[in-house]
Amino acid sequence: MDADAVIKNFDIDFYDIGIDYKLIMRKNEESRNENSTQMLFTTDCDQPRDTKGNGRSVNMGVFMYRTGEAVDFVMNRLMLSNDPKVIHHRFWEQKALLDHLKTDTTMIQNKVIKVVPWNVMNSIGGYYRKGDFVKHHAGQNDQARDELINDFARESFRFST
Repeated sequence: MDADAVIKNFDIDFYDIGIDYKLIMRKNEESRNENSTQMLFTTDCDQPRDTKGNGRSVNMGVFMYRTGEAVDFVMNRLMLSNDPKVIHHRFWEQKALLDHLKTDTTMIQNKVIKVVPWNVMNSIGGYYRKGDFVKHHAGQNDQARDELINDFARESFRFST
């Protein structure tokens, strides 16, 4: 989770999101194979609330993964990109992932990578609604991030007393 993302709804469990989207299997479910879900990303805020993704819109501010060959492959591909359009992009890791998903659609088709609606675990800035799991202040200026930290500190203090 990015440093500018804050869990806002403590009634939602990250673990349950993993179960809901088959990233994590319950004990009584069949075992995973190489084609089971290994990475869970969200759409970016250019998609409407509750809209599942197809790999053309991804935000990496909050994502889940479990270890496996597909994760190793994708992460190495992102980290080793030498494309100047990626290296010099403001959100380089997101750009690298989008480029990868455009050229290799099999991971989305096989559901090794799932792209869930952003409001499941990554409500960005002004799109956040009370009750959403995470509020993510992506791309905001320093003042907005300072406000986020102060809000988080006030809420944390309220819960601790």
